Amino acid sequence: MTPAPDAPMRIVSVIVPVYNDPRLPDCLDALARQALPDGWRLETVVVDNGSDEPVSRLGAMWPDVTFVLETKQGSYAARNTGLTVTMGEVVAFTDSDCRPARDWLLVALGRLTDDASLAAVAGRVLTVFPTGRPTTAPGWWDKLEAFPQQKYVANGYGVTANLIVLREAGAAVGWFDASFVSGGDADFGQRLTASGRVLAYEDDAVVAHPARTTWPELLAKARRTAQGRARMEHLRGRGVLGYVVSTYSSLVQLGLVLRRSVTHAELDGLRSRVQYLTAGVTLRVFWFAEVCRWRVHYHRQDARRRVETATGMAR
Repeated sequence: MTPAPDAPMRIVSVIVPVYNDPRLPDCLDALARQALPDGWRLETVVVDNGSDEPVSRLGAMWPDVTFVLETKQGSYAARNTGLTVTMGEVVAFTDSDCRPARDWLLVALGRLTDDASLAAVAGRVLTVFPTGRPTTAPGWWDKLEAFPQQKYVANGYGVTANLIVLREAGAAVGWFDASFVSGGDADFGQRLTASGRVLAYEDDAVVAHPARTTWPELLAKARRTAQGRARMEHLRGRGVLGYVVSTYSSLVQLGLVLRRSVTHAELDGLRSRVQYLTAGVTLRVFWFAEVCRWRVHYHRQDARRRVETATGMAR
């Protein structure tokens, strides 16, 4: 339906946190080319999370973009800051290393406005390679396992590389917990869906993400997500049960890696299957060890606080 000529424009706000990322201009170029439904306008906010060179210098090239600073480290703190300076009734999240397709918001907004039951939409995150296909073990893993957004939505959340939320719904349950290094999107999404609000997957709302093709890139992500998982389990009070769940989950995942290395249709030869299996086993073992390490850290942190509290009361 075409809006009346005198109807006020509806606003969709896109929030992009950034920290020392030279790929931000490519993201902003993609956002500047966004197609929107009739009656909508775009508001883009970039939140500099303390980059070595202030990203506000890009303002001359993108005068329609708002640049703000958040010095508290962490992408969730940056997103929360972005929320305070935006006006849109719909808020879309992506990352500085992503390139949204031209119809990203057109599709997502169409889905939200066509289905009044929805509070949020999570779109597909497409892993892209400079050579067109993986050539390394980390590359094969990233291609097949980096962003299973449809699976995430089935578990009640979507990654913030491609997440579009009604502001009213997000504000009602509370936005991001800035104490998370990773996993804040899962925490937010699961609180949103636990409240009875509906999150849907939309395969045609696409954001491209550069593949992680090296071991340092892949292990850095695993370390970050393991810390997020450990913190979430700790906050939910999972003591010994948390270790049991993590152990069981890791064993199941190892079995799935082995099966997929044989059956996955996109693994088209012995080399790719061995590379995928090598990356999968390495990452699952590394991730489990990191989860355990961080859980011990959080337990010790709590114990120190209890001792400090008891000492203070004794005085």
